[in-house]
Amino acid sequence: DEGEPVDEGSDPGSVDAGPDPCDPSLALLPYEAHTNSYTLTNFTATGGTGAYRYEIAGNASTSYIDPLTGSYLAGPNTGVEDLVRVVDQGCAGFADARVHIHENMVVAPTNLEIGISSSFTFSITSGSGLYDAEADSESGGYFTSGGGQFTYHSGAWSGTDLIEIRDVGTGEVVTVVVYVVENPEFSLDPNT
Repeated sequence: DEGEPVDEGSDPGSVDAGPDPCDPSLALLPYEAHTNSYTLTNFTATGGTGAYRYEIAGNASTSYIDPLTGSYLAGPNTGVEDLVRVVDQGCAGFADARVHIHENMVVAPTNLEIGISSSFTFSITSGSGLYDAEADSESGGYFTSGGGQFTYHSGAWSGTDLIEIRDVGTGEVVTVVVYVVENPEFSLDPNT
């Protein structure tokens, strides 16, 4: 009796352990992002073999990601966090990134008339909570800030001052128009 034939090309005692771990390890940037609904964020992977596939591992906003490019589109749900993951088809490993989806920043007012050498504190709500501002000031105006508030001080001349208030986390920008006049009729435009 000659017994069972043996496949000479394999070792019956070996087990396929799958692909080797990624070396260098996978990384995903940005590793933490802040965005608004329906806004694009591009993720970039490094490490591994480069055979990347992007996916949503936690989808609280009902977002979408292109599996080949890493272009992520936040869904409509705000106040939530998504988890983006990249895997490498040529090695074992993954990397995750968190995405915080915020409501759009609200700045009030966005259209204002004030007197020369006057000041006004803007109301800023929603967004990521981290803001900065920049002024293109014909009147010579400037900003002071503290406690998350921005106070605009008009300059010594009449003019139209344009103020950009930026959400540092999401990159959203709201432009405010301030008309600086000698004798203001203090009024806020209720439609802005």
